[in-house]
Amino acid sequence: LLPITRLVAKEFLPLGRLPVIVRVVRELRDAGITRIIFVVSPPKLSLAESLSLWQSAGAATDDSMAPEDSCFPGMKFQFVVQEQQLGLGHAIWCARNEIDPGFFVVALGDCVIGSPYQIGSDLIGRMISTLQDRKADVVVGFEEVPFAAVSRFGIAKLRTEGEIFEIGDLVEKPSPDQAPSNLAICGRYLFQSDIFGELGKQQRGFGNEIQLTDAIAQLIRNGCQAYGVRLAENETRFDVGDPGSYAQAFVEFAMADPELRAGVEQALSSRRADLER
Repeated sequence: LLPITRLVAKEFLPLGRLPVIVRVVRELRDAGITRIIFVVSPPKLSLAESLSLWQSAGAATDDSMAPEDSCFPGMKFQFVVQEQQLGLGHAIWCARNEIDPGFFVVALGDCVIGSPYQIGSDLIGRMISTLQDRKADVVVGFEEVPFAAVSRFGIAKLRTEGEIFEIGDLVEKPSPDQAPSNLAICGRYLFQSDIFGELGKQQRGFGNEIQLTDAIAQLIRNGCQAYGVRLAENETRFDVGDPGSYAQAFVEFAMADPELRAGVEQALSSRRADLER
C-alpha cells in the first residue's frame, strides 16, 4: 500500500466512511472492553493524534456517525512503542508491563471482523465465553481459507471438531501440501498472562521473527488448553493488508452504506458495460 502508508497508518484507511481502526475499536467496545493498548512502531505514533482528532470531530458533528460510531466515551487508550519490528509475538511482549493479571484480548488493527450490513460481531464475546466455560488458557478465532492461501496464515491442527474445537497444534505459514487444515487464525486472540513466559524467551521463528503462533504452540505442548472459535456464517474477516483485499473490503462497506451505495453501483455498472463492449 505504499506510498500512502508512509503518510497514513493503514489502520486509518477508510472502509466506507469509517477508518479501519475505528471499526476495530467499536468491535472491542461492543464486547465490553473499555481499555485498549495500541502497540505501534515509532512512525505510527501519529495514530494517537489521529484518533484524538477523530474523537473531537465526531463529538462536534451531528451526522449519523456520531457519537455511537465515531466516539468512544468511557474508553481508555494507551500507546506502547515497539522500537524494532520483530514480529507479532514481540509486539505483544512489548505491552507486558501495561497488561493487568488475568486474561486479555489481542485484536490485529488491520482487519475487521463482522458484516458490513449489521453492526458489530460477537466473536470476541464467544471467545470469552469459551475461555470461561472450558477453563481454557488460550482461545483463538479462526476462518476457513482456500488451501492455496494457507501459506499466508497461522494454521490449526484440530484435536476435536465443531464450531468450537480444541487446538492440537499451530503451524505458521505452512505450504499447502504441509498444512494440517485450512483453518486460519483471523486476527483475534484471548490469552492468560502466562503467554508472556513463552514470548519472553525471544525465540525466533518464521521470517526470523518472534512468532505469536509459535508461542501458542509451545504452550499447547506444555499442556495448556487451547480452543479455536470459528467465524459464524454471517461473519467475515476484512483485511486491509494489500491493495486487492483493501479494494474488496472498501467496496463491501461502501455498498452497505445507503449514502455511498448509488455511486459505487453506478461505477461498477459502467465498468461492466465497458468490459462487455
